Amino acid sequence: MKGWRRLLVWLGLLGILAGCSGEPPVSVTIGVNRWLGYEPLFVARANQSLPSSVRLAEFTSTSEGMRAFRNGALDAVAVTLDEALSLAQLVPDLSIGLVVDYSDGADVLLARPGLKRVEDMVGRRVGVDSLVVGAYLLGRAFDSRNLDIRQTRIVHVPMGRHNLDFSTLNVDALVTFEPYRSQQLARGAVQIFSSANVPGEITDVLVFRRSLPKDKQRQLQQVAQTWFDAVDRLLRYDPAAIAVVAERQALTPSQVREALEAMKFPGVRANRTLLNPADSELNPVLERLAARMREMDLLTRPVRLDTLLDDRLVREIKS
Repeated sequence: MKGWRRLLVWLGLLGILAGCSGEPPVSVTIGVNRWLGYEPLFVARANQSLPSSVRLAEFTSTSEGMRAFRNGALDAVAVTLDEALSLAQLVPDLSIGLVVDYSDGADVLLARPGLKRVEDMVGRRVGVDSLVVGAYLLGRAFDSRNLDIRQTRIVHVPMGRHNLDFSTLNVDALVTFEPYRSQQLARGAVQIFSSANVPGEITDVLVFRRSLPKDKQRQLQQVAQTWFDAVDRLLRYDPAAIAVVAERQALTPSQVREALEAMKFPGVRANRTLLNPADSELNPVLERLAARMREMDLLTRPVRLDTLLDDRLVREIKS
């Protein structure tokens, strides 16, 4: 009898110890590129508010990050809204879980000196990193002048080369974004079109699969919370937060502040409204965007727009 009692005591102690040690947090990997609008994630990491179990995987090309997500190497990826639609063609259970930012002039069509108008792009070589968002913005620029995008030649220029001069890239114009926008303008490039001309159409979002395990979804909920805290620091021009972005993006603090003015970051309440599939301002945006992408042959497979918006990551965050 005493032997059984000792065994039960030992089993109880082992259970207590196991409960105290706990399981290690589940690792979550989020894919991002160098778009300045994603920098709040790195501000959160530098501030040690990003969960230690969250890994940020940086890609030099948007297409690389999208490919990694499609192949299951990433749990979530930050992309533009049109890129999310492109992904949804191959990932049927895709969810848009966070509206990161609106580009309000930070995505641009730049031309070499001497070219000043969209009309000057006819017959020219135009570099883009993403054949989705790059071609889309270029197409909208051509739309604004009743031109056909097929009147220009689109050349793939990886994002990591957008800091080079146009002669090295062998292009006449470039669809790019911050920090490359500021770098190219400093060299004398001419801005002839930007996302400010198509308000609300260049939107950045965080996407994940609805089939993602619950423990990983909880990690993403924590990421969303730290995201809003980091955005608040940046929008208050907190010197430490601005310094993190300036160093990573190779910009001066004043250039970072100027770039932030060309972006809008929806807060918690706005995200809850935008991601509520029943009555979201994004619904008509998605419909228009999908229709335009089909016209440009950027969407070639059916996409269910009514299942994309998902507020589970932001639903319980205190605003």
